[in-house]
This record gives sequence, C-alpha cells and structure tokens, in this order.
Amino acid sequence: ELEEELRGLHEDTQYYVGILEDYYAELKSLKASENIIEFDDALHYAIDILEHEEAAAELRERYEYIFVDEYQDSNYLQEEIVGRIAREDNLFMVGDIKLCIYKFRLAEPEIFHARALNFAEEATDGQLLHIRNNFRSKRNVTDAVNCVFDQVMDGYDEDARLNCTAGDEHVGFPPRIHLVVNKDFDEDAPEKNDAEGAVIAGIIEERLGTQVYDSKKQVMRPLQLGDFAVIVRNNKEVEDIERYLINEGIDAYGESGGKYFETVEVQVFLNLLRIIENMRQDVPLISAMKSVVFGFTVKELASIRIACREGSFSDAVFAYAEAGEDEGLREKIQSMIRTVDIWKEISRTVPLEDLMKEILYGTGYYDYCSGLPVGTQRISNLRLIADKASKFESMSSSGLYGFLRYVESMESSDKTDSEAKVISESENVVRVMSVHKSKGLEFPVVIFANASKGTQKKDSGGRIKIHRDHGIGLPVVNRQEHWHRSSLVQKMIKATAADEAIEEEIRILYVALTRAKDGLEIVGTVKTLEQLEDGPTTKSFLEMLYQPLIGADFGGAGAEVLVYDDAAALAQRHSRRLHTPDQLRALAGQFENEELSALADARLSYTYPYQSVADIKPKYSVTELNRASGDGADGAGGHASIEPFDPDRSRRTGGLTAAERGTLMHLLMEKADFAEAVAFAGGARAYLQTVADKLLAGDILTAEEYDSLSIDKAATFFESTVGHRAAAADAAGKLRKEKEFIFTMDMAEDASTIVQGVIDCFFEEDGGIVLIDYKNSYMGAGRTAEDIAASYAGQIALYRQALEGAMGKKVKEAYLFLFDAGAFVAM
Repeated sequence: ELEEELRGLHEDTQYYVGILEDYYAELKSLKASENIIEFDDALHYAIDILEHEEAAAELRERYEYIFVDEYQDSNYLQEEIVGRIAREDNLFMVGDIKLCIYKFRLAEPEIFHARALNFAEEATDGQLLHIRNNFRSKRNVTDAVNCVFDQVMDGYDEDARLNCTAGDEHVGFPPRIHLVVNKDFDEDAPEKNDAEGAVIAGIIEERLGTQVYDSKKQVMRPLQLGDFAVIVRNNKEVEDIERYLINEGIDAYGESGGKYFETVEVQVFLNLLRIIENMRQDVPLISAMKSVVFGFTVKELASIRIACREGSFSDAVFAYAEAGEDEGLREKIQSMIRTVDIWKEISRTVPLEDLMKEILYGTGYYDYCSGLPVGTQRISNLRLIADKASKFESMSSSGLYGFLRYVESMESSDKTDSEAKVISESENVVRVMSVHKSKGLEFPVVIFANASKGTQKKDSGGRIKIHRDHGIGLPVVNRQEHWHRSSLVQKMIKATAADEAIEEEIRILYVALTRAKDGLEIVGTVKTLEQLEDGPTTKSFLEMLYQPLIGADFGGAGAEVLVYDDAAALAQRHSRRLHTPDQLRALAGQFENEELSALADARLSYTYPYQSVADIKPKYSVTELNRASGDGADGAGGHASIEPFDPDRSRRTGGLTAAERGTLMHLLMEKADFAEAVAFAGGARAYLQTVADKLLAGDILTAEEYDSLSIDKAATFFESTVGHRAAAADAAGKLRKEKEFIFTMDMAEDASTIVQGVIDCFFEEDGGIVLIDYKNSYMGAGRTAEDIAASYAGQIALYRQALEGAMGKKVKEAYLFLFDAGAFVAM
C-alpha cells in the first residue's frame, strides 16, 4: 500500500520539480539582465567552472596547501568546490562538530562526521587528530561541561571530552543554578524576564570585585563589569535583560545579532522622522513624545488620553493643544507641534542627511545618547543612519517618504543590517547576547539566562517537505473525496527534522557553556521544582543541565542550587547601588588633587531634598509595607526567600520550611467548603481529611506535603463560634476566600503608590464585614498571641482599608486565626 502511495505521488512530484526549474531559470535570467549575482550564485558558478577538468587541474597545481577552518559549518556546495581543487596530500581541515549551530544556514555537520569516521576507520590515507586540550576554561567549568554532555550528547566519548590545561591551584567558581519558582509565569511573560533580570543583577553585584586568576596576564585581578556575559537562546530576550540591568544601574549593552534598525536609539530617531511625515501615527507619536527630545511623562500622556477618550491618541493630542485644562501641558504640546512643523518645512528644502543632522544635534538627542552606557556605539549607530539616508537619496528622489518605506521594507524582511562596530573588549559593560552571537568569544563569568525555555523542535516546512536525504515529500491527496493526509516520505522528513533540531539545540547549549572561563551561572524559571526531578530530558536547556550538575562533584558537592520562591517580589526589585556612599568617599579621598577630592566629597554628601518621595516605589505588596513598618515577623508571611536548595528535599521527612507549611495550610482552607465542614457527619477533622485525600490523589500535593498538613489544628477553626458564623455565611453565599485587591494609597505629600494583596477570608454579616487572616506563626519561646497580633496590626489595617473601599461597608470585626494555637485573636 505504501509503495502504491509513493508511486501515485510521482507525477505530482515531477510537476513540482518542473515548476522549480522554470522559476529558477526565470530568476537566473532576470539577475543576468541586471548583472546581479548572490552569494549562493557564486558557489554554483564556481562549481560550473570546475566541471572543466582543465580549470580544476590548474587550480590543483596552484595551491600548495588548502586549509579549511570551522569545517563543521561546511555545506555540500563548499565541499564540492574543495574536493575538486584539492590533491590527496594537501588538504587540512579543523573544526569541532559540537560547535555546529548554523544548520538553519544549511551547514551540514554530517559532512564533518562522515569525514572523521572515514579517517578513523583508516579507509583512506587521511589522519584524524583529536584536539582535547582546553586552554580557555578553569577546571570547574570543564568538569561542568563534561558531566552535562556525557549524559545528553550522543558520541561524547573520551575523544570529545574537554581536558582542562589550567592548574589545580585556580579552579574557578563551582557552577550554580538559580531557579525562579512561579506557577503563574508563562514562558514569554514580561514579569518572568524581570524576575530573571533581578537574579542576574544580583549575581553580577555579588561577583563584582571578586578576585580571579587571569591566565593570559598570569595575575590575580578583580572581576569588572566587562568580565560578565549574559547569554540567551534568542535575540528577543536580549533587549529586556539589557533594559533591566541598565535600570538597576548596571552598565550593559545588548548585542542583538545585527538587527541595526531594532536598536532603541535608532527606533526613537526613526519615530521622530515618522511624525514629520505624518503626525497622526499613534505609536511613533507616543514614542517621540516620551523620548528625551520632547520629554512628556507617562502621567502627562495619561492626562491627554483621559481628557479625550474617543478616537486616536493623535486626535487627543491635537484636541488638548486646542482646549486642554492644564495650561503648562497645553503649551508643551503646542511647542512640540510647532517644532515638528518647522522640521516638515526644512525637509522640503534641504537634503535628507541635513534634516537628520538638524534633529540629532539641534535637539540634543545625539549628546544624550552619547552619555548612555556604550554611548560610543549608540552615536555611531545614529551617524550610520544619516549615512544610509545620504546614500539612499543619491539613488532615489522620493525623499523622506521613500526613505521610511525603505526602512520599513528592511525591518519586515529577514535581512539583517549590522550595527556600527565600535564596541571593543576594553568597554567595561556587561554584554548581553544570543548564543549565536557569542560563538568564538570568551568571558570569565557566563550567565546563561532563560535556561528553562523549551528547545525548538522545528518542522521541515509547510505542506511540501524537503530533505537532502529523503527527497521531496508531498501529501497524499484524494481530489474526488476532498481529503489529504501526510505521506510516508513526509512523516520520515518530519521525524528526521525533529531529531536534527534537537541535536542542534544540544550543540547550542554546548556553545553557551563553553564560553565561560571562570564560572557558570544558570538562571531559569520553573512552575514547580518537581518538574526537574525526572532526569535529563531535551524538553528545555534547564532539564538537560539540572540533574547532571547537581549530581557532579565540585569540591565534594554537586552544583549549588538557589531557589527564589517569591517571583513577584523579584520582578519589582528596587535598584541597588554598586557602591555605598562611604565606599565612594573613600575612593574620592585617594585623589592626589585636593580640589578634585573636595569637590567629589561635596557631591557625594549632597542630600536630595525630596528623597522620601523618590524612594517610594510605584507598587507595594501588603507584606512589604507591613515589613517596612517593623511588623511581620512571621516566618510564613510569603516574604522573598533565597536559600540553597537541596535536590533531595522532596524526599526527606520534615524538610519543608515554615513558609511552605503555611502555604499548604492556606491551600487546605481555600479548598475546604466551610458549610460542609461544619455539617459533616464525621466532624470537621474527618471532612478536612477527605479534602486532603483529594488533593493528594489529584497530584496537587506530594506525599511529603500531605503528611505535613496539620489537619487537627485546621479543624479547630470550624469548631469555634467564628468558624460556625463563617460556615453560615458560606451557606448563604456571602463568604469569599483568597480575594485579590489593589488600591491607591497616599504615602507622602504629592506621592502615592499602589498596594496589592490577597485577603484570606471575609464574609458579610448583619450589614458589616468580618475579616479573617490565617497565620502559621510559631507560638514558642515566650511569644504570645498578643505579640503576633501586634506584629500584624499594619497588615490588617490595609485589609480593612481595601475591603471598606471596595465593598462600601464597614469591617466590624477582624481576626487572626493562629494554626499553631488553634485559636482566634481579635484585632
């Protein structure tokens, strides 16, 4: 049946090949008429020439030796050319198949593999030399690489393993795995990137200044910002991490893989040009207004939209310019419109390059960009776009409109346009780059971020699938019955492409890890820790790394694992200075110039008069505010915790922290039906046991978590008077549990913040509200219920404010329920 199916596809396949041949002939003719050849054309023309034996023989005699570098990235066209001009004794190839990460550019690692296998089996006179010595990385790095790829890479044998040449007196840092745990973060959620950004910033600040051995200079020296590289799988994470680090006061530069038009400074400048062409484009207009050129704040932009809610944002801007309430804001908009009108007039009378220079230098935007981290790179990018405009105008008379259409076509195509290359190794900034961009580079500390991103199991294309080994795969189509399905060849191609894609992902991971000289830091986000316990899988880079690293030996222990279990707090992490004022004053005191030293001291001693307002964050959790007020000593209050993670924790008795046990008790109360708990024939304890059994059976609880539940203590809630009142409210549909809230709170004069939190339980009764908050606080060591109540007074006050504002009713009673004491405390 399968053979009949394939024979039935023969005619359609031949027809498809004919279409391709006709298309290629037409394309070749058009390019010839314009005297145009592309890079691949050059390869094909070279092969056509070398089909003439006279030409091939002349070249074979001309070259004494032929050296091929990066042989693992060769393709079959290149191999064909080399094969036709090489003699039997003058071809040398060097490469590492583990570094082949350009299969998407048609690199064929199979060429390298076949040649190496041929030489190894002594089927030819060729000789295979294994180069195992690693002169870049310290022992902790090479050991980490070896232990991972021993388990995940096929063929990683003794000949492939790295042999560290550095001495044992300088072994580098043991690798560390940093896990952000949050069940609510999607893979591409912005909050996830911010949470990981906070972890990355913390790693840099912790390691900065640490002494490392510089193998090239053969001296000990402190780590600088330029010694750190943050490496990610894809370019799209680069900008988010770069932005976060800069906001944290850490100079960073994102090398985004050559997408010149995607750089922030160029995008803002292009938006200034776009509003000259047409000011009624909302996105470019908002970008230009918010830029340093016009300096509108987010609050001002919001005021404009609030004043005119209908229509486009540009309509709102022009309407506010005519009749806005705030005179200052109205005049600011009018000034912007006048400036754009002047630019529009200039654009009609001067060359495009002159218009750009007027905007760059006349607005101060050029000077502003020069003062940013890696300012030399940014202003070079801006100069480059002016040069591009000049070249464009020499070939076209379509002016600004035509240039912007040209830019849009470049942005929408896959073509990359490289940035101006001015960044050198001496720039003291953290590099942020993709794995592909990092190839060939080395850094003392590599932070491999977004490691939990799923590996890319690429398909081989659309309906028609093509593979070098399997040929062309068309679907089986029944035109009479109007159905189609995948053919055998298509299924073969799809399966092969999936295997090849995973092999490439493993090689990409190898390239990322082998960039490190002194230390590896792995950062990833997981929904639960348990998902990493099934051994190395290829679902994600983190799942390839985790089990091998924690089971390896780095000075008597596996890789250290740090768990960050309050991801929301990480995402809101406030800036931390790299140096304290006292440290900076000490540095200033080292200046030989007394006048300069005095000036530095005076500036460092300056006190910002509005610091109390500046220190206010835009959003707080209730826990943060309670802690800031000196309250909240509860170990289970949900505070951010960073602690070494024991991979065997889920299997050991009594291994849960106070915070984890508190979370489990909250879960039990959330899942319990209060009315049923009171009415249950066997009593509250028996009912809660059934709830816990269901959570265990549904894999919501692990066996250890199930065993740690204090069901007897929770049952006392339902045996109390307040518990019975809550149950009655539940039966009447007037009880709410785990309700999130958000409200605005004044913090100081002209300063407010957003407060966010979750109320455990409340119910309506007799026109008022009864508030209940669960606490897992420990009652020992002389700590009384009154002590605990006092520590949470601020938190309960915020809950009161939120409930009364949202419900329009008074909170007539408020209680803490203490699981440890099995009792209520009135607040």
